[in-house]
Amino acid sequence: MSKRKVIVTIAPTGGMAHKSQNPYLPTQPDEIAEDVVRCCNAGASVAAIHARRPDDGATCNADIYRDINTRIRAAGCDIVINNSRAAACTATWCASCRAGAGKSPGRSASRAWTQAPKCVRWMQPR
Repeated sequence: MSKRKVIVTIAPTGGMAHKSQNPYLPTQPDEIAEDVVRCCNAGASVAAIHARRPDDGATCNADIYRDINTRIRAAGCDIVINNSRAAACTATWCASCRAGAGKSPGRSASRAWTQAPKCVRWMQPR
């Protein structure tokens, strides 16, 4: 009998949860990266990353994403990284990534998230 192959995707922080709801929630770059590396070592294939500000609020700050991504790669983890953008992201994201006033950033009619290449490059380790 052949083994069934699966892809495990993790989202260690999620888009809306806060440390006040669960003190174990990873919200800072070191915590998020550590959690992703542990999950990768346990067999996860994809990590949906939701970056947070130092006050634990959602952000789309490319420098914070870059910090998280760099930490993950420095640990030797080759997991697929999906730098997710929560609906809370507005002015902190580059204008070319926003779909327009009143809409979730980058969200298309098909309900898929899109990311402009310029913004993806800003988030990657240098």
